[in-house]
Amino acid sequence: MGAGGLIESGIIANFARPGGNVTGIYMLAAELDAKRLELQAVPKARKVGVLDPQAAGFTLTEVQRVAQAVGVQLHVTAVGRGREGYQRAFEWMAKARVEALLVPSFPRFFSDARQIIEGAARRRIPAVYEWPSMAEDGGLMAYGPTFAELDGRVAALVDRILKGAKPAGVGGSIPSQPTIPFSSAVNDLARAARSCRARCARLTRPVL
Repeated sequence: MGAGGLIESGIIANFARPGGNVTGIYMLAAELDAKRLELQAVPKARKVGVLDPQAAGFTLTEVQRVAQAVGVQLHVTAVGRGREGYQRAFEWMAKARVEALLVPSFPRFFSDARQIIEGAARRRIPAVYEWPSMAEDGGLMAYGPTFAELDGRVAALVDRILKGAKPAGVGGSIPSQPTIPFSSAVNDLARAARSCRARCARLTRPVL
């Protein structure tokens, strides 16, 4: 299963000794969302939109902490269900004139990646995503674990359990593990198109 806020929600006691009959891979979702804000698609942006799935357990505490530290104004945008929900969210961010977009770690945002990528491109909002594959699919940039890395680590855990190791409960031997290393990906075509639009905008300004 997948879950966020494992300690806060009481699913595990800590990562070294989760308790019960539990082990797994910790994706560092909240920490990586904050890191993506630091690596944002427009380094000098001071108004950054953040999609909010309005789901129980979802938190932006780490992102807000980093935003305050680096002087970034967050425009947290609630996303309703369906295509219309994304359309309204991007309309609101366009009116707010956000300079960049952070797409945080959340399963729904991965499954709806195409809608988000298309909405960001239509509104010309550079965005940073969770999975490197989202940059490969048309997003501007991404930073996070790869599916190959996750699959390999999960397979290693299953192999150890099948060979007799106990999950890290009381007396267990497999602690929960963070997913490292992480990969960054930049869509060169999207970056080139954005650069071209910026140059064209400068060239077409009237000369006074």
